[in-house]
Amino acid sequence: LPNNYKQALDRLIQTERSLCRNPTKAQLYKNGMKEYQENGFVEERRQIQHEMPDSV
Repeated sequence: LPNNYKQALDRLIQTERSLCRNPTKAQLYKNGMKEYQENGFVEERRQIQHEMPDSV
């Protein structure tokens, strides 16, 4: 599989900007992520590495 780190990071940044501009959308997103966490589909990560890996 190709390394898609940069595309995933760009998408994360785009999503964060969109949510900052729209509080209603941000609340819906937060509620959805909470539901995913409660169902065990995702887990919270406190630290995010924003540097690009050497292999990219």
